[in-house]
Order: sequence, then structure tokens, then C-alpha cells
Amino acid sequence: MPCRDNEIPESHVQAKMMKTLHERGHYARKIQNACSAGTPDIIACVRGWFFAVEVKRPVGGRVAPLQELNRRHILSSRGVSLLGPTFEEFMEALQFLEQNTHGDLRQAMQVVPDTARIPEVLRECVKVEYNSGRKENEA
Repeated sequence: MPCRDNEIPESHVQAKMMKTLHERGHYARKIQNACSAGTPDIIACVRGWFFAVEVKRPVGGRVAPLQELNRRHILSSRGVSLLGPTFEEFMEALQFLEQNTHGDLRQAMQVVPDTARIPEVLRECVKVEYNSGRKENEA
């Protein structure tokens, strides 16, 4: 039975993302059986950036609490972590990281003169990381 567009299997999206990362010359690994639950599906190094992606189906994909917790840990460690991005969001984030080698997402975003060029999915990473750090400091 063929899949409808909104039922694309995660494995197809992962394969497309992995192919893109490898074709562009980046180190990338698809995590098949992680030692720890909640580990992102894809872990990569993009021009010095730690880049993690948790792939979800476009419709109906659910984020487990442990996946969100791991995302916050990655972000607070100054990595980049995408949670259920579309392929287009993944590409926008990848292109931004390839063009900005500042090593800290907040710093990289500050030197980009036109904030409209910053992918929304990366702006969301900074919001999550900032809010996470703020809660920890207030506790």
C-alpha cells in the first residue's frame, strides 16, 4: 500500500537527510540502537557545529519527554538540535550552519545583519536553550 504524502515514513526522511549531509562532505551518523533512550536519530558535525536531528513523521509524529530533555541538554551545551523538522527546515538550518562558523548559535545570530536570513527553526533553538537555562538558574 503506497504512503500518502503526510504519511512519509521517518526512515525515508532520515535517509534523505543522511544522503544530503554525506554529499555535502559532513560527518554524519544515523543512530540505530542508541545506548540511551531519547538519543537523536542523526548526529553530525557541520563545519565545527554539533548538529543533532530527531526525525518525526510530518503528521502524527510524537516527541517523547526524554527526546525533549536530550534536546535541551544539547542546546545548553551550545550544540544545535532540531526536533521534527521538515526537510526544508533541515536544509535551511544546514545551510546557515555551513555559512556561519562562529561555534555558538547566539553569537552567529548576532553577526548576521539581516535576521530574516536566520531560519525560524534555529531561532527556536535559541529560545528553548535560553528558557531552559533561565529555569535552571532560577531554581
